[in-house]
Amino acid sequence: MIPQTKLRCEMCHDAVQCIVSGLYDDAAEVLTKALSDIQQEIVAASSTEESPNGSSSPLLVPRYYQVDMDDEPSSSQIHVFDATRNMEQHKIFAAPLIVPVSNDTRYQPCSNEQYQFIITYNLALSYHLAAMTQRNLQKLEVALGLWDLIYRFHWNEDLGLVTFHTCAILNNYGHGLQQVGAEKPARDCFESLLCALCLCVEKKTHMSPVSELDSCSCTECFFHNVSTLVLKDPMTARAA
Repeated sequence: MIPQTKLRCEMCHDAVQCIVSGLYDDAAEVLTKALSDIQQEIVAASSTEESPNGSSSPLLVPRYYQVDMDDEPSSSQIHVFDATRNMEQHKIFAAPLIVPVSNDTRYQPCSNEQYQFIITYNLALSYHLAAMTQRNLQKLEVALGLWDLIYRFHWNEDLGLVTFHTCAILNNYGHGLQQVGAEKPARDCFESLLCALCLCVEKKTHMSPVSELDSCSCTECFFHNVSTLVLKDPMTARAA
């Protein structure tokens, strides 16, 4: 592993440690520096790296010592952007993505674009969680801008993403939109999330190449958040 890549991995892992420790601002600082570095490297590259073939995506594993959501503020504190809004039924998917260790032979090394995806995703998550715990609307707006960016970016087939990543992005983007009162776009996100989950069931496929992700408790928020659509809308319920 070249020093540049090793340093990048260390920065990503340091940021993950900050996120799971509740040090969201510190994580954002590390990730902002890492994102700037990788963007400069992509721009300076003379040719685009080929996407890895014949191996699982290196992005599919979220960090499973998950943020303890019991340590979040009470619902009255979380919903400070509109205290009258009933959003305690919706949850953030709070697990950051990690870069697999270099000796994990199941995965190809990350390309620059894949590093960019991981860093941007975790940066959005850092701002989102900071906004919720600090009751900071400005940070939530930054998070929403990043979720919008990562949603558009994640359709790039060269990233080698799976349904799990789409679900995580839609879940958190929808949650953030609800917090600022954008009900229609938020509902669109959760409806798309429901479609992705139904597609997995219909095709009898796992959400990711690693089947244990499907039963992991951290994915329960996906099903929890779309359950309100099924309960409130008979047409959606029949479709599901």
